[in-house]
Amino acid sequence: MPNPLLQDQVKSVCLSEKPRSMSINCPSNKITRILKAYYGYSWSGDCHFIEKDCIVDVPNEDLSCLGEGCSVKIIDSPIILQECWNLMASYIQIDYECIPVEELQNMCTIQESERSVGYIVTPSYPSYLDMDLSCPCTLSAPKGFTVAVEVLDFRLPSCSQAGLTLWSDSATYTHCLTIAGGVLPGSESQNISMRLHSETRKLNAGFLLNHCQFVN
Repeated sequence: MPNPLLQDQVKSVCLSEKPRSMSINCPSNKITRILKAYYGYSWSGDCHFIEKDCIVDVPNEDLSCLGEGCSVKIIDSPIILQECWNLMASYIQIDYECIPVEELQNMCTIQESERSVGYIVTPSYPSYLDMDLSCPCTLSAPKGFTVAVEVLDFRLPSCSQAGLTLWSDSATYTHCLTIAGGVLPGSESQNISMRLHSETRKLNAGFLLNHCQFVN
């Protein structure tokens, strides 16, 4: 469910320059969302991705985002890409987008939404997940339509410390820890009730969800 109003952006650096880190920043009225961060080997000697390059994802623990900016810790050279026939990485690249703050709905303040499309975030996303949260929220669609929720970023502590519970079509789903992109299980229904709970404070945690309505 991509947003056609957002334009993907790219930043890349040659590893021959031996960078120790890499930063990307959006304007102050937007937050940064990393779409993909990866090391690559360029067959043509370029310092950015082109078709047929072999790439390997940057480990999640090397990524850090605080509001409008993100940083990537670059491991010491040479970086050997085992998945790429043990070739040495020649560049690092980040594909990202800048999401306007006004498009974000705080999970703990909206309570109910009938928007046809929108974003839902945890409070203080992506800097940290706060403690002592218990936030209900309902997404509703008109008759003949279904709501679907897509995971853009989902990083919560263990299930005993935090979680997102969904109720739809008489079924209950609880999600915690890390979830890869895709439609959130249990989130396709005319009406979806959700509750975020958190018992602990954790840095670089929270979630960013995209919801939309479609005709049955």
